[in-house]
Amino acid sequence: MPADAQCAVIKKFEQDGVPIQLSTTKANRGFLVAQSIKDQPATEIRVLSFQTVGQRFFLETEEGMCEGSFVCVEDEIFIHLAGHSYHFKAPPRHPVQGGSGEYKSPLPGKVIQLAVKVGDSVQTGQSLAIVEAMKMENAIKADRDGTVTEILCEKDEIVGQGQVLIRVQPLSA
Repeated sequence: MPADAQCAVIKKFEQDGVPIQLSTTKANRGFLVAQSIKDQPATEIRVLSFQTVGQRFFLETEEGMCEGSFVCVEDEIFIHLAGHSYHFKAPPRHPVQGGSGEYKSPLPGKVIQLAVKVGDSVQTGQSLAIVEAMKMENAIKADRDGTVTEILCEKDEIVGQGQVLIRVQPLSA
């Protein structure tokens, strides 16, 4: 990553059980996207422009224009590009830090849905909120059963990465 570059997004996935990290940095012209796979050299591509239309995307690089399609299902992304298909899955989420019951925004973005209100009972895996970042929807899901005690954001609010959105009191064992 160039010394003067600002990191915009780091996202971790798994493909066929292998951890992959994608980092996107703002460059002089467009973005620099780097892919890191464990025990392999990083690969980089300069993206000059990127546009989505429905489930199709158009990607302009220094090599030219590419067109592909994608489908997001829960925490999985299926991409078809240049005659190849790719399946990415978000790695399993670990319990919230220290068992605090705080659910945070994974990226800077906009809260497009609040699926719960204070006092609601929630179950493991239940969607609490959705944050849109870079035209991707990121579902914030409960990792345990509990009761919503605080909602610290509003629908359509712009939130920062790591900002606490919702607090849930776990059910007692």
